[in-house]
Amino acid sequence: MKLQLTALFAILFVVIFVGCDRDDDDVMFNKVGAATLQGTVTLIDSVGNRLNDASGVTVRLDDSTFSAVTDVNGVWKIHGLPNRTYEITYSKPGFGTIHEASYQFLGGDTVFHADQVLWMPIHRRFELSDVGAVGGYVGVGGQASVPSNGILYSYLLCVASDSTSLVNGPNTSLPYGLTSEGSQFSGAVLPIARLQERGFHTGDHLYAAVYIVGLGNHYQDIAHYNDPHITRMVFPSAGPASEVMGFTLP
Repeated sequence: MKLQLTALFAILFVVIFVGCDRDDDDVMFNKVGAATLQGTVTLIDSVGNRLNDASGVTVRLDDSTFSAVTDVNGVWKIHGLPNRTYEITYSKPGFGTIHEASYQFLGGDTVFHADQVLWMPIHRRFELSDVGAVGGYVGVGGQASVPSNGILYSYLLCVASDSTSLVNGPNTSLPYGLTSEGSQFSGAVLPIARLQERGFHTGDHLYAAVYIVGLGNHYQDIAHYNDPHITRMVFPSAGPASEVMGFTLP
């Protein structure tokens, strides 16, 4: 009988010891790498003015339970974040949504994320006057439909094999390599060699359109992101398409 009790005590000790050890491991695992991720979001209206109140932006780590909302200064913080790679979504009603497909969080004390910018939809339109290929590049002529007080702007030149994809906007229609950013200081051009890499040939009839993607004092703070799921560059707040003009690739 004594031998049986001793054996039973030994079994119970092993079960309790292993159970406690596993719980400790779980607690330690949850703590490893857990830290704070902090960032700032800037809000810009449709004509390029920075808003003083940047509150109300939801910052969500997709496929997780972690999220935060910005304060009036645009600051957000997420505490107790484990080490892993996250997809981050920034959104607020009335503004273009930004997705960050792959952010690797490595922990520490407080990790500061790069600042993000959200724009209201831009309503200004680029007045396209001509398009052509000269000296190995495709370029355009024209100007933005902005007030005559010299407001700054950035634009996106897009080229496609059909006009429909351009009218529908630059967000989901154009693969990498078929867009180019520019401004009134440095015009956007597309190298013909890049178009040839995408499968176009001499004599092909192509189409071009231009979109305003930045205005005012923040004309260079262009809201865009790479979407690897659809292999596209997305400009969620881009203005309406300009006239669509055709040209022949030399």
